[in-house]
Amino acid sequence: MSDTDEGVSDSTQLPGRPSAITGASASAQEEAMRQPKYPAGWDAERVRRVLEYYEMRSEEEAVAEDEAAYEAITHTAMEVPVDLVPGCVS
Repeated sequence: MSDTDEGVSDSTQLPGRPSAITGASASAQEEAMRQPKYPAGWDAERVRRVLEYYEMRSEEEAVAEDEAAYEAITHTAMEVPVDLVPGCVS
């Protein structure tokens, strides 16, 4: 039996499912997805510098930085039950 005997072919679209993107629109979408999207104030150079900073430091330096962050008195961290989070976010 062939696929067409079973009513199945490469172009079959399932009900309720979007059709596949083909041809030029697929290429345009793929190209758009390849373009980097940076947050405001960021660019490729800034990303490169941040990556370099974190990749070049030793494990000891990373641990020291993490420990120093917990000792800082300018910020705090606390646990909030998930149900209460919407009331905590302004």
